[in-house]
Parts: sequence; structure tokens; C-alpha cells
Amino acid sequence: LQQFKKGRGISVTEFSAQLWCETQLQLQYVTGRKRQTAAMAAGIKRHAEIESDDHTTEEVEVETREDLYAFKALNSVLQLDMLRQ
Repeated sequence: LQQFKKGRGISVTEFSAQLWCETQLQLQYVTGRKRQTAAMAAGIKRHAEIESDDHTTEEVEVETREDLYAFKALNSVLQLDMLRQ
């Protein structure tokens, strides 16, 4: 990342993107655009399968910005708890 950032700091989004899929982040920096290879598409499909085996998801409709941030915060807390376990 240092060769692409040129003295700027690394954002949380960039840090988490590197943890999620280092190859995708590298391609994004090298080519200047985000693209999806066949291997990435297969990885996305596999990650979705693993996630559905691990837990169920619920669709939630939010009406206010505050509700949206509350759900994002709750989701973050729950995910951190899952990582801790």
C-alpha cells in the first residue's frame, strides 16, 4: 500500500479491504479501477455460502438516518463479538 498511498495514511476502509481480499485491492490500485475476475466471482459465491451456513440474515427497513446508524453500530458490535469467540 505504501507505494500507492505516497505519504498519505491508510483509511479504515482500505485496511479492511486488504483483510477482506488483498488481490482485489491490489488490482484496484494497479489498474485504477475495481474489477472482478472469475476467481473473485467464485470467491464471492463461496463466501456467501459460508456466511449463510454460519448465520441467518434479516432484511430490515429503516426510516431515519439515526436508525440506519444504529443498525450499523449493532451489526459491528455483533460481528466483533463473533470474531472474539
